[in-house]
Amino acid sequence: MRKLRFPTSLRGQLVLLLLGALAVVQCFSIWLFIDERQNAVVAATAKNAAIRLLTIAQQLDGMDPSASLARVGAESNEDFRLSVTPDPSSRLPAMRDLGHLSQKIPWLVDAPTARQLSLALDPDYVPVRPRKSGGFFHGASPRLMLSLRLADGQWLNAAVDVDGPPLDWAWPAFVTLALTAIAIVIVVFVMVGKIARPLETLANAAIRFG
Repeated sequence: MRKLRFPTSLRGQLVLLLLGALAVVQCFSIWLFIDERQNAVVAATAKNAAIRLLTIAQQLDGMDPSASLARVGAESNEDFRLSVTPDPSSRLPAMRDLGHLSQKIPWLVDAPTARQLSLALDPDYVPVRPRKSGGFFHGASPRLMLSLRLADGQWLNAAVDVDGPPLDWAWPAFVTLALTAIAIVIVVFVMVGKIARPLETLANAAIRFG
């Protein structure tokens, strides 16, 4: 088995150093970008789900129990599952608080204070089927839990699947990384050649001189 050998020339060492630094910085920036996009997707999904939940709650108020149950069943689907419980599902111990979004979303949708709209993420949720987004299959995606107090004291809960940001959003960053790496290699080879040539000439002259 051949051992990995590091370059011994000045050109090779500079290329390796610069490419390593570029890769670290670029990977960190991509991670920040994807995390920011994920937060934006969660915020947009939470706002839309809260508006829909408020509308359904207004329709349920005043309905008899059988009609209310039928309405909840009609509004539920695979990506937006509704339930009515005595306690809010979003406040279960396993749920993860959304921080500032927990205060921002009720304000954005103008939720009445009496509704006590609350939001959380279910960190342990694994979807039954893989999620397809942007040409890539995501094996897991977070689930958003929203709870809204009804007029009769019950809680209307919504479990909403949240798709992650498409991985092809990061392709421009990868293309930029590749182009920058190619540019670094070219610049280093050209510049080191220009710097090393006079030094090599001087060294040869010194050897000939004595």
